[in-house]
Amino acid sequence: IPSFTVVTALVDVGRRGRSGCEYLKMLQSQLVRHYNLVAYVEAWAVPFVQNYREQLGLANMTKVHTLTQRSRMEFYHLLPSMRAATEL
Repeated sequence: IPSFTVVTALVDVGRRGRSGCEYLKMLQSQLVRHYNLVAYVEAWAVPFVQNYREQLGLANMTKVHTLTQRSRMEFYHLLPSMRAATEL
């Protein structure tokens, strides 16, 4: 059986009416899958992702990277405008 890796990210862009818990609920559908997972998430979500995958016995198939303002992610400079757009 060929293996593959899913890469995902979770960044709070400040959408009104959506809490961090709601974002984590949406991410759960990816966390329960039995595949290699690379997750780029902000610091507040790291423990959840790691613990959830560990409880499922998938920790060895999981790499979690913490995103910060210093991360080399090209969209970070756009976050203020993204947040402003969600307030319209």
